[in-house]
Amino acid sequence: MVALYRGDYGRPFYNDWCTLRRDELRAAYLEARRQLAKLAWHAEAWSESAEHWRHMLLLDNCLEEAHYGLIRCYLCQGNLNPVKKSSRKNWVFNRVWPSKISTSV
Repeated sequence: MVALYRGDYGRPFYNDWCTLRRDELRAAYLEARRQLAKLAWHAEAWSESAEHWRHMLLLDNCLEEAHYGLIRCYLCQGNLNPVKKSSRKNWVFNRVWPSKISTSV
C-alpha cells in the first residue's frame, strides 16, 4: 500500500471538495508506515524501521512518535551523530536513552 502513495490527493487543487479524502488517504499512509516501522523494529531491522520513520517525517515533520522511533533506531545502530545534532538532544538523553535497551516501541 505504501508504494501506491504518490503524495497528497488533489494537491494542485485548493478547493474543499478533496480535503476529506486527502486527509483520509494521508492518515492511512501514515498508519501503514507506522505499522511497518514497528514490525521492522520488532524484527531488529533497525535500518528498515528508520526508513519508515523517515518517510513519515517527510510527510509531517511534527510527528513526535516518528522522531522518537527514528532516534531509537539510530541509538540501536550505535549511530549517535544524528542524535547529538538533534534539537531534541536533551529530550533524547533524558527520555529515550534510558529505555533504549527495551525492544518495545
